[in-house]
Amino acid sequence: MGFKHALTGGGGAADRVRGAAFNWLGQGLTGKGTLELDAGTGVLGREAQSRGAQLSVALDRNPSLIRALAGVATVIGIAGIETHVDDALR
Repeated sequence: MGFKHALTGGGGAADRVRGAAFNWLGQGLTGKGTLELDAGTGVLGREAQSRGAQLSVALDRNPSLIRALAGVATVIGIAGIETHVDDALR
C-alpha cells in the first residue's frame, strides 16, 4: 500500500464500511463531536467534518500517522480536527 493510498483511505471495502457507518449515523452531524480511536489516516474524522461536525478528535499511537493527519487537515483547511498520540487500549 502506497503513502497516497494510506492518506486517502482508499479501498472498496473501507469505502463501503464508511458509507454504511455514516448512513447509520445520519447525514447531518452539525454541532456534534466525533471520536476516532486508532484513527490511522483520520478518514472518518475528515468525513465527519465534511458533514458539519463541530469537533473530530483523532487518536492513534503512531506519531507519524497523527503528524500526517494534522498536516493534511491544515493543507485542506479543516480546523475542527484535534489530534492526539496515545494508545486507545491503554
